[in-house]
Amino acid sequence: MDFTFQPPFLAGLSGYIAEVGKPFVEARPGDRIDGRLVRRIDLASGRFALVENAKEFTLVPWRPVLENQLGKSASGIMRADGVSWRFGRGRAGPEIS
Repeated sequence: MDFTFQPPFLAGLSGYIAEVGKPFVEARPGDRIDGRLVRRIDLASGRFALVENAKEFTLVPWRPVLENQLGKSASGIMRADGVSWRFGRGRAGPEIS
């Protein structure tokens, strides 16, 4: 799966950028993602999870298992087919690959 965001998609994010008050940063394969899993966003191009940290937010492909993790701290590595997640603080949190 290729989740590169094209200009029309980015233009559609202006409302979320204003709402969150932080810049959008695209997560690419190999990037580390750290932040709070805020909510699911349904767009014409698919469903995404909004992950926010102190400086920025990113969107990553939604998976149904994320529903129970909303509002929690999450970290992971963006992969070509999605994200390998670790939830909670510290090293003992549950992991979803």
